[in-house]
Amino acid sequence: MESTFDIFKRLRNGKPLWITSVPGIEEARVRVHRLGAIAPGEYLIYSQLKGVIVEYVNN
Repeated sequence: MESTFDIFKRLRNGKPLWITSVPGIEEARVRVHRLGAIAPGEYLIYSQLKGVIVEYVNN
C-alpha cells in the first residue's frame, strides 16, 4: 500500500497553505517541482502515515 503525501506552500507570513494530496513520495516530488516552475517558493511534503514533514523544497 502506497502512502499519501500532502503538499503545502509556505506563505510569506510563514503559515503553510495546503495545495493537494498525492500517492507516493515520487509523485509528491514531481508535483512540487512543477508547482515551483510556475509559482516559486518554499514547499513542504508531509507524510500522512508518519505524521511529519519529510521534505522541504525551495524553488
